[in-house]
Amino acid sequence: MPREIADREAIIASLKSLELTAELFAEVNGKMKNAGDLEVIVDGRANSSGKRVGPYVRLLSYDSEEVIMRQGEWGGNTFYLAVSGVLDVFIDVAGGPQRRTEEPYFEELSRLAAVAGSVKVRMLGERGDVPQLMSAADLYCQPNTAPEPFGIAFVEALAAGLPVVTTGFGGALEIVDDRCGVLVRDPSPEAIAAALQRLIDTPALRASLSAAAPGQAHRISDPAARLAEIRDLVRAQIERSSAA
Repeated sequence: MPREIADREAIIASLKSLELTAELFAEVNGKMKNAGDLEVIVDGRANSSGKRVGPYVRLLSYDSEEVIMRQGEWGGNTFYLAVSGVLDVFIDVAGGPQRRTEEPYFEELSRLAAVAGSVKVRMLGERGDVPQLMSAADLYCQPNTAPEPFGIAFVEALAAGLPVVTTGFGGALEIVDDRCGVLVRDPSPEAIAAALQRLIDTPALRASLSAAAPGQAHRISDPAARLAEIRDLVRAQIERSSAA
């Protein structure tokens, strides 16, 4: 259970540090112009009819690996969560623009990745050490927004023992199943985030998917097995042609 921090100075300091609430501390001629609003938010007070309103802010301290919020836990109220500290999660985005038309999009992603937050995002650009990157990762996420015919990166990730999180259409349907990854049917940021959070929060599930991943890659893309299939197909075609 989280521990509530009731110290008023700590609450004020937290509100000052957030862009969302920093304007509450704006001053005009040396006086805070929103002092009344700040009092209601932090301390609460009685209105003209005697009904008490506020406070509207709580400062909570969570232990490592403790769940911050479960769906529906706080009812139907509108609220914002601000999380301080550093999550033990890193996101590496490998690859770069291959066409000039892709450069503005890559630059936009790079700007977003540079925004300070509790999750560190690194835009790696083009890399020649993909096997090393795969071996250093715990998950592989490729949330395609449109179908692709095969998806060799999925097979590479599985061969490296990485559970794959991707959207459920195109070639991914032939490569990823619930033994080695997660196929997200709804290609929305929220659904992808939920799938990732589930694997982050469940080490046992992640380990099970990881253990099955190389076998799935082998079944799909083992060169010797695929060459044998091609040989058998060619032989069968030759025999049919000879019989004709």
